[in-house]
Amino acid sequence: MKIGTTVGIMVPRKRQRKAVLRTYNKYNNLDISLACFIPEDINWKKKKILALCMDKGVIKERVISFPQAVYNCCYLNQRKTIERMERIIGKNKTFNYLNRLNKWEVYRILESTHLRRFLPHTCIYKREQLQKTFDKHKLVYLKPCLGHHGNGVFRLELLNENLRISEDSLPPRYIWRLDDKQLAGKVERLLKGKQYIVQSGISMTLFNDKYFDLRALVQKNEQGDWDITSIVSRLAYKQYYNTSVYEEVHITEVIMHSLFPPDESIKIMKTIQDVSIQAAAELEKGIGLMAEVSVDYGLDINGALWIIEMNGKPQKKIYNDVAGIGDRSAMYRRPLEYASYLAAQSTTSI
Repeated sequence: MKIGTTVGIMVPRKRQRKAVLRTYNKYNNLDISLACFIPEDINWKKKKILALCMDKGVIKERVISFPQAVYNCCYLNQRKTIERMERIIGKNKTFNYLNRLNKWEVYRILESTHLRRFLPHTCIYKREQLQKTFDKHKLVYLKPCLGHHGNGVFRLELLNENLRISEDSLPPRYIWRLDDKQLAGKVERLLKGKQYIVQSGISMTLFNDKYFDLRALVQKNEQGDWDITSIVSRLAYKQYYNTSVYEEVHITEVIMHSLFPPDESIKIMKTIQDVSIQAAAELEKGIGLMAEVSVDYGLDINGALWIIEMNGKPQKKIYNDVAGIGDRSAMYRRPLEYASYLAAQSTTSI
């Protein structure tokens, strides 16, 4: 085990520690030691942590002092734990305060900035306003505020006064009359009491007759600045709109060059880069210190970009399916570089 700076990686479950430690240690070419632990193994009274550490290539469980910086990989809210930890190691030494993002909160943060022009119209679902929604929009998506992986997302399209409701795939699971007096109750049963947003639909550009998204992975670098690590596109299966259930993953630039002339393709890619960095910075202002986020876009038939959602705990395994992506190490190395940067800063200089 190295002597000097220790970076902690906090995970939600004990059984995850070994795999996470191995993964990040593989890309640790810095002068730091890694320690992986769960919140329950923090001994606040003694200011010690039971953690897995790498010692000369062997994983060992040790009781360690508090690390100089902590990378929070817990999906559920750990704000109280982080605030308590920072009273010991110093403020702004733990990042990714909140990994499970609330879609409505994200929308409200971005809507109050110059990025609002990239946002589809969005509101909180209210039973009494359901039918009025279709006075303005013939296509909307209902999304759980705290959903993930596309679970519980419904596509509602109005055709000839019939509301066609789909889940994951385009063929409707339900077709109900818009003037059905029981409509609101039927829809509410689908939502199962959860809070939902209503997001206006977009006439999407297709690639090989498939829906696709454009995902920018934005991470902080060793100078503490936001930077683009990669931009990829997930292609849904034919007749599916949910790109979380994808058939293929491609480098977005390749798809853009297939769909648009070179000048337009370059312009779209530049916009994704600029807007993603700005969106990450604005979100961080609203929810607390972060070091990585993914920004998902849809591209409409006019070539305009729309921010569909942001993710505070980007799935890195999707990059294993990308042909031609080259070096995948940056997405794992950058959080360590940023943690090393934080560890070296005084608490008042960040």
